[in-house]
Amino acid sequence: ALSAGEDGLWSLDPSSGWIRRHDPETFAAVEKHPVPGGGAQGLLRDGGDLWVADRASSSIYRYAVSEDIRVVSKALIRSGGRVGGLARAGDHLWLADADSRTIRRWRIAGFSEDGAAALGGLLPPGGELVGLALEGGWVWVMTDSPPTLHRISASRLRFRRRGLQSFFAFPY
Repeated sequence: ALSAGEDGLWSLDPSSGWIRRHDPETFAAVEKHPVPGGGAQGLLRDGGDLWVADRASSSIYRYAVSEDIRVVSKALIRSGGRVGGLARAGDHLWLADADSRTIRRWRIAGFSEDGAAALGGLLPPGGELVGLALEGGWVWVMTDSPPTLHRISASRLRFRRRGLQSFFAFPY
């Protein structure tokens, strides 16, 4: 996983269990930090925080980034599937669940789940979600087999919580 921030590029190497910050000019790793859990897959640097999704612990970790990085909160997530990407829009954190082809959304304040939207009818059959980005009113997802980039209007997503449809406007 890879994410860019004002302070450089951040990478997550799940096989070694390290998060690295890279100098964007030289690509050299200038910091290295261990990842809690045993199945880190998703990474997002959103300016103020660094987020890591971990499949093994079914958790999302929020790191404060200053002179060093430290976990400031951890939240359990219901998704036990592979993480296909993380993104942030306003006060929501979004996670692409690769196995179910679903976008899950959490309110950052209090970290409560705020719905899930199935992408099944919006994407061609086959291929797992391997990337997620939000831009303006668009949701961008990358699928594999074959690698394909998809642009979906956020207004087409129908987030459901606890069996009920939620009709709040994107992204809030």
